[in-house]
Amino acid sequence: MVVELCDGGDLFERVVSLKAFSETAASHVIRQVVSGLQHLHERGFVHRDLKPDNIMYSTKDEDSPVKVIDFGLAGNTIGGPCTTPCGTAHYAAPEVLENQSYGIEVDIWSLGVIIYTLLCGYPPFFDSSNNMKNLYHSIKKAKFTFPSPQWDSISDGAKDLIKKCLVKNAKERLTAAQVSVHPWVTGHLVSQGVFSDDYLTQMQRWQSTRHQTELSIEGRPETDALDGASS
Repeated sequence: MVVELCDGGDLFERVVSLKAFSETAASHVIRQVVSGLQHLHERGFVHRDLKPDNIMYSTKDEDSPVKVIDFGLAGNTIGGPCTTPCGTAHYAAPEVLENQSYGIEVDIWSLGVIIYTLLCGYPPFFDSSNNMKNLYHSIKKAKFTFPSPQWDSISDGAKDLIKKCLVKNAKERLTAAQVSVHPWVTGHLVSQGVFSDDYLTQMQRWQSTRHQTELSIEGRPETDALDGASS
């Protein structure tokens, strides 16, 4: 098997290495990610572990494209929904943690988490003590906010897209095709200007700890992985 070499670093690694980042840049990245998801979903496949680590820049060039990688957990939904809980906790959809069958909609949830984090420097669902039960409970409730001042300058278009991805009911989430034509993704509802230094500091802080806090749910005993999700 021949695979494409991507040596430009993952999404968050690239962001923290920059001296400035913007909504426009974020929209451009997400546009490419959604294109990959749409290609996958149209063929009945679900990635199941979409996260910043699996969004890689092809090269170190400033204008390098991004690619979705690591399909080791990908599933085929043509014959029916998936049932095995897997993925990475912070990006897992409620239905995965509730031991329900699920489909391509889980990737849209993960995308919403990525967009949220990319725009403010921290995830929408997070427990500072790294308590899995608290994290799962928060995700299951699907309740999140856009706190001030971090979100004051973020466009309504971005917030609208996030809210339509992070929907508890999987069937009510946008599809990849719908995300691809959302005004924020196409660049029509994007706030101008670069993010503040506080944003870069927050992103650097999250980047320095996320590999310790982003826990995999693949292969965890079912009761261990899902008891924490019980209400």
